[in-house]
Amino acid sequence: MKKLFLILNLLIVICLFIYWIIKSNGNAGNGESENKNQSNSEILNLSVIIDLSDRLTRDNVTPSQVYNDTAIVNYFVDYFIKFSKGQKNKNKCKNKFQILFYPTPKDQNINKLSRDLSVDLAKIKDKQSELNNMKTKIGQTLDVIYSKTMEDKKWEGSDIWDFFSNKQVDKLCIRQNCRNIVAILTDGYLYHVNHKIKEDNAYSYVLPQTLASGGSLISRRNDLGNVEVIMLEVNPYSPNERDPLIKVLKDWFMEMGLDENSISINETDVENRTEIIIENFLNQ
Repeated sequence: MKKLFLILNLLIVICLFIYWIIKSNGNAGNGESENKNQSNSEILNLSVIIDLSDRLTRDNVTPSQVYNDTAIVNYFVDYFIKFSKGQKNKNKCKNKFQILFYPTPKDQNINKLSRDLSVDLAKIKDKQSELNNMKTKIGQTLDVIYSKTMEDKKWEGSDIWDFFSNKQVDKLCIRQNCRNIVAILTDGYLYHVNHKIKEDNAYSYVLPQTLASGGSLISRRNDLGNVEVIMLEVNPYSPNERDPLIKVLKDWFMEMGLDENSISINETDVENRTEIIIENFLNQ
């Protein structure tokens, strides 16, 4: 009888041990789900930098550069709206979307219009209404800016080299505890009249002649982090310049401190293929 009692006690202990293991695994699974939910509620900080230069008149872009730019912006806007509306607590949503021109255009009308190209949900009470009207507002504003730029033909360009080198990207596009994404719409030939620097065989700009000489971009920093960069509509003047151009741009971002997996440099392409590239980048 004593032996039977010991066996029963041992069975009870074993059952309790098995129950404890099952419960522990269940809790671990719940923790994993919580982490996934936390990841899904990540704050999105999405910036689009547009190069308003004579690239807009390049005749080898189909159907046109303005059309391609607009389609890309619309895709990013759609993604931002869907992401924001899909978050669990929409009322506390702090996502931000902005379109930037750098340096600030001298045209005061464009500067005024640019104010309608930013949506900071942390500062907006009626977030649902803002998201519902966002695509129309940004689309109409951008149409006016492109039309005026094409009409005036004052190609101020975009000083992308200085934007990163002078840490403007840190001030304007990077927030703590956010997923910071910077999308750049440019043909890849970085050039601005205000910054024409040469140091040995390194430059503050990229032109066909710098590519021909094997020149690189000057890197003024190595601390750039907490940001992902996707460059779109890169448009080499000749097929021979394609690989050197992409390499120079990618090397520059990596020298500034970006991880290779956080960089995507892409040629201009038809709308549906560009969308696939953007979608893969955003969902990585």
